[in-house]
Amino acid sequence: MNHNDSKGLLQAIEQYLLQRIEQGFPDTNIDIQCRLLQDFRLFAEQQAKEWDGIFTLEILKEFMLQGNSIERRRAVRGLANFLYREKQITQPIPRKSRPKLPEIFEDYLHYCATTRYDTEKTVQHIRRILEAFDHYLKHHNLSLSALTIEQIDAFEREYNASYSRQSQKYNRNCFKLFLRYLYRERHVLKRDYAELFKVPRIYHQVKPPCFLRPDEIQQLFDSMTPATHAELRAYAMVHIAYTMGLRPQEISRLTLDDIGFSKCHRRSFLTHPPTIN
Repeated sequence: MNHNDSKGLLQAIEQYLLQRIEQGFPDTNIDIQCRLLQDFRLFAEQQAKEWDGIFTLEILKEFMLQGNSIERRRAVRGLANFLYREKQITQPIPRKSRPKLPEIFEDYLHYCATTRYDTEKTVQHIRRILEAFDHYLKHHNLSLSALTIEQIDAFEREYNASYSRQSQKYNRNCFKLFLRYLYRERHVLKRDYAELFKVPRIYHQVKPPCFLRPDEIQQLFDSMTPATHAELRAYAMVHIAYTMGLRPQEISRLTLDDIGFSKCHRRSFLTHPPTIN
């Protein structure tokens, strides 16, 4: 590490610690972070690395070997995340070694973190999707510029096959934003496939609504015997709900003025069961 990078690292550590003080972290935490990050600065000065090369998983692993690995890891990752948010390094330290993606994929991940301000967790999730998409393109010998919506749908079905419905929806949204970026920001795709790539609506019900089939509706009306005034009233309400598609609250608001007594079929439906087609 050269002199300018060493000086920049010292300033970055001071800014990071000041931010943590403003966020209300206890003095004991600040003292531990300060000591560990100063150790990291001394360690980094001995490395023949450029600025971005200091904040890598390999360098972090070497630094952790010097003792108190968990606290060292937290301190350095916290500093790296701070520098990433401040756009002073191109990417945070990854959780584990991952293959380098094509340049346009890496550019999009950087765009997510620095322009959309996605969290590190979200960026890592998007990376996993893009890694799978890159593998899909290479396996089928496809290029981004020649993609079709059928190929995009095929990848989505293949990738989402093992996920729950809610995770599938989240994955589709992430991938949809990537397609929009390729079209609007990089002009790689010929069409805005994000508009064609639909995310199905997922309803809150765990099970679909229950319904009665025609023979079951017929059994319902056959079982009702409107002998008393109360039974006749209940029968009329069920009949109206079925024949007119009214909700219980709508039925409760009906008045005599809402009924056309001059029409015979409006009077007869109160006493005769409907014909189920």
